[in-house]
Amino acid sequence: TGAEELAALITARAVRREGLLVLPDETGLGSAPAYGTGTSGPLAFLHRLLHGGPRLWLDPLADTPATLTART
Repeated sequence: TGAEELAALITARAVRREGLLVLPDETGLGSAPAYGTGTSGPLAFLHRLLHGGPRLWLDPLADTPATLTART
């Protein structure tokens, strides 16, 4: 529930630019692809909320198809 509430707050800050939905960076005025201060972090969060799986770049040893195959 908390993750869904956070997703609603993230999407509420999005704007349309040239027909695309764009998330703001940490300034709230621009858009940068940085992970910690730009759009990549929130997009990774929204992707994980929708599709599940480990956190991108932060859970390198999580059970993914590649690591499960490597262990067998």
